[in-house]
Amino acid sequence: MVSEECQPLFDEVQAYLSQSKDVIPLEQLYQVIVSYVSFLESKVPWLCAVSRASTGHRPLHSPLCQWMRTTCRYLYNEASAKGDISDVDIVYTVEALLATLHNIDFHLKDEGLSTKQILKGIRRLYIDGLKASKSG
Repeated sequence: MVSEECQPLFDEVQAYLSQSKDVIPLEQLYQVIVSYVSFLESKVPWLCAVSRASTGHRPLHSPLCQWMRTTCRYLYNEASAKGDISDVDIVYTVEALLATLHNIDFHLKDEGLSTKQILKGIRRLYIDGLKASKSG
């Protein structure tokens, strides 16, 4: 059920990545994050209900989070291979990013943050903050 509900997001991101081969991996990753946040925003009540109904629920192990984990690791590895990031623990960085994204409903509803604020912070921490310095 979760995979079926998430399939439009998976398809949208796959289409974007297929059509944006000339875009640097960090910018591709940011666009994936924007799509993911938009999806989460629209599905928060449904996702909460499904996760609470699941026995032994581990939110960061859901099919949606597993897909996002795989996608982020792939794009960070691409960025590393191209020299866009250096000296970054990709596995831990992806887990930190997922933990940040996991609490999106709290930040939007309880803290009153806007999507724009959240995305700006995510860009600063997980995209711009990881770029390799180009000294020369």
